[in-house]
Amino acid sequence: MSDSIFTHAPFVRDPRKKDLDIERTLKEAGFDPNLCMQCGTCTASCLSGRWTAMRTREIMRKAAFGDESVLSDPDMWLCTTCYNCYDRCPRDLKVTDAIIQLRNIASARGYVSDKHRKTVDILHKTGHAVPINDKIRAIRKELGLPELPPTIFCYPEEIKKLGEALFQLPPKPESPEEESD
Repeated sequence: MSDSIFTHAPFVRDPRKKDLDIERTLKEAGFDPNLCMQCGTCTASCLSGRWTAMRTREIMRKAAFGDESVLSDPDMWLCTTCYNCYDRCPRDLKVTDAIIQLRNIASARGYVSDKHRKTVDILHKTGHAVPINDKIRAIRKELGLPELPPTIFCYPEEIKKLGEALFQLPPKPESPEEESD
């Protein structure tokens, strides 16, 4: 009875389609998806969830089923890593660490938002997420400070080395719309 209603329900997944990478990585991070009782404390505690579409419990549920769609869900990137969910989980599950690991898997598979890609590009080029622009340079000069602060900005060769070593994002995966073209 493979076409059972139970295999098509919203939170029931065909075990043959389970992404075991997700489950293994979460367990290594201290989050056993099988122990989560879906109480919703994580979502109720989420500071980001008060102002955004982020629903921690839903993310953890998808992850528990190894549902790969969790990796392309932009809401996962709304977590501020405040650790409220982690502190309040009645099962002491490491929810924040699990989200960080999900982000790592998503990044490795190319699921990184355009905004994050832009930030990585700026980091790669300048060594800072917020680069020094002409206005900042002028203000520093007016205050009698060197135009560049004594940070990585003073070492452009090191910025290049750092960028080559750290900031190689995989290409974005093709969306289903792009594949049909």
